[in-house]
Amino acid sequence: MNHSLLWRVLVLAGCLCCFQSVQADDDMPTNTTPATNYLGASLGTASSEFCTGLNNCGETSNTWKAYSGVRMSDKIFIEAAYVKFGEQQGLDGSTKISSNAKGYSTAGVVTYPLNAQIELFGKAGMWWWESEQKSTAGTQATDGSDILLGVGANYNLGDNMGVRAEWERYQRSQGSAAKQALDLLSVGVTFSSL
Repeated sequence: MNHSLLWRVLVLAGCLCCFQSVQADDDMPTNTTPATNYLGASLGTASSEFCTGLNNCGETSNTWKAYSGVRMSDKIFIEAAYVKFGEQQGLDGSTKISSNAKGYSTAGVVTYPLNAQIELFGKAGMWWWESEQKSTAGTQATDGSDILLGVGANYNLGDNMGVRAEWERYQRSQGSAAKQALDLLSVGVTFSSL
């Protein structure tokens, strides 16, 4: 079994075990019918430590992601996603440096309904990423797998549609370098089935 598959199995098993206690506690409002699955897409803005020490640095394009989830119980989802971070560019003296990242993830999502319209959630999982950094010296590509964490809220618009806002932190570790965090704030639309 390769390391990538092993990590996926461990993350899935860990999420299910950690959130098992939430499954037993059923205080979902009685007038809410839980969706069995959902699809969604979000746009956002990302920040990272890439700009540290660079001038005129920032994100030059929007970050976006697409995601899908399957309800395991009243409060637990398993969610898969693909995320593409916008390119970040800056100047190191007169040298232009740019960086971008993309990847896919699997996470356990625990929800807590406040009322029939608003549902809070937290998530934890793994993401498998690819990153590319360009400068006049050339292009350096790296990849790996690390953890992700997030919190957010869903607002039910009716007719199986909703609005979702969330903050996520994607960790990235490159070789012996310290882990770098990619923070993502996003807003999107979800479509669910009953």
